[in-house]
Amino acid sequence: MAPVQELAGKTSTATAWVQASFELDPDENVTDAEFTILQVGGGGNPTAAESRSEVPTSIRLGQNYPNPFNPSTTIPFTIQESAHVTLAIHDVLGREVEVISDRIMTAGDHTVSWDAGRLPSGVYRVRLSVEGEVRTRPIVLSK
Repeated sequence: MAPVQELAGKTSTATAWVQASFELDPDENVTDAEFTILQVGGGGNPTAAESRSEVPTSIRLGQNYPNPFNPSTTIPFTIQESAHVTLAIHDVLGREVEVISDRIMTAGDHTVSWDAGRLPSGVYRVRLSVEGEVRTRPIVLSK
């Protein structure tokens, strides 16, 4: 028997099923998630459902735009609380090319512009690091 659940404004003891669907970016980071909680009554018939859309993470690294770019691009990201943020660019061999930002930032949505005019065309990786959590995303410089 499931613990007491509160669904659809009613409290009851019942079996509950959770259905989850996730969207992943190319690096297999969760970018979106939706959870549906389905309560099943004593007769096995569904009695209430509640959907929630949440990303189970405290940071999000968005897709840069434009992509491909020449020579500059904008990199969006979100942090859930004020924290030390490092945003760096790496080449395909994993070498750090440039640190774009390395400072404390407030919670919320942010964008940072990056000018790659001095670098050759190719695929690079943007790396967002916030208090031990890391997200990466490929970006393409095309000259």
